[in-house]
Amino acid sequence: CPDRDWPDGARSPGVTHFTWFEKAPQISEEAFFHHWFDVHTPFSFELHPLRCEYIRNAVARSLTPNAPPVRAIVGERFPELRDYTDPQRLFGSANVLAKSAAEAGDFSDPNALHSLPLSQYIIRSM
Repeated sequence: CPDRDWPDGARSPGVTHFTWFEKAPQISEEAFFHHWFDVHTPFSFELHPLRCEYIRNAVARSLTPNAPPVRAIVGERFPELRDYTDPQRLFGSANVLAKSAAEAGDFSDPNALHSLPLSQYIIRSM
């Protein structure tokens, strides 16, 4: 991502692809984490070659009653909006995209996968 040269409270350049999902129901916790961390994560650098930040968060439990199950939250940052909105820039190649679609259900539940584009604001520097 670009070196920070904007003030606190201003919108950061680029965009964050924010995703949350449940593990595939047919696999164990151990298999889920193995596939997510050891198989998908290295592959994701091919899938999104212009991505400049990748943050994985495992969810231990829901805090509110009747919350939908979520096992993982991921933030992927792209330096420019066009890196996210242009499919040719977002994805490495058609072959890589096809491989991603084929492996998605290996560790995540495609029916419980959600994504949103988000803006980032740094309210106060640490």
